Amino acid sequence: MPHFNGGGAFDWGYSFDDLTDILGITLQEVLVAEGQQRCVLVAHDWGAVLALMLQRKFPHLVSKLVLHDVEIQTFGGHVELRTVGTLLLFGFVYQYILATAFVLTSIPLIGIPLGNFLTRLVTAGIGAPLCQDDAGLRRAGGMTTYPYLWFNLHLGLEAIGLRPGFDRRHRIN
Repeated sequence: MPHFNGGGAFDWGYSFDDLTDILGITLQEVLVAEGQQRCVLVAHDWGAVLALMLQRKFPHLVSKLVLHDVEIQTFGGHVELRTVGTLLLFGFVYQYILATAFVLTSIPLIGIPLGNFLTRLVTAGIGAPLCQDDAGLRRAGGMTTYPYLWFNLHLGLEAIGLRPGFDRRHRIN
């Protein structure tokens, strides 16, 4: 995923639909190179969200999913009010702060240090595995938090009916 290697110029990242397509193409290439038709896909956190989307869009590539620490995801665009309330409460404390850190990185000169500070403050505060040592803490940067912006913005639009759900966008029955 962009910026997870610690470098690169600012951009708004990829949408989840774009990442699903990129991962599908990559997985197909790996399977062909290995002489395989399908795989067992193991994923965590944001990877679990993407793995679910990948399996729904490219079911012929994935035989099984093993998911850990899975985010809430809707595929049909139907979100219960209780789920929206949970996202608002949970998101405000954690996800919205990280989405803000990403947006801050777009401010010339001071944005990246501000976004990095906010990201490191949150990730260290919640004891994220990435931040268990100094090297990991240095890798936790504001430019890596764009999935929080994309996820919450798009889920919100789906919840109020202004954006079709994943299944409708990709014509999945």
